[in-house]
Amino acid sequence: PSIHTLLNHCRGYIFSQQKQFEMPLYRIKAYLPVVESFGLTTDLRTCLDGQVIFTPPRYTFGRWVIVDGNPLKEGSTANQLAIRLRRFKGVSESIPTLDKF
Repeated sequence: PSIHTLLNHCRGYIFSQQKQFEMPLYRIKAYLPVVESFGLTTDLRTCLDGQVIFTPPRYTFGRWVIVDGNPLKEGSTANQLAIRLRRFKGVSESIPTLDKF
């Protein structure tokens, strides 16, 4: 897969692609949800293996965007992201109700 396909799969999109120097090198800038950046370096290395010179990505926080959906509704994008984050943090995957606080 290409880097474009990989970023689309991660809900990201490229907003700048600049050719660098007189060589076939490109600097790609993209917006990517933070939760999707976990493991991205490994995915990029796999995606670009043998095709290009690879330098590790530099992440810079750019902006906040509200996630569509209700995190309490099973199957929604917000719910899936909440579960992924809870799994990453090592806490119970079930989202507690307000009466638990």
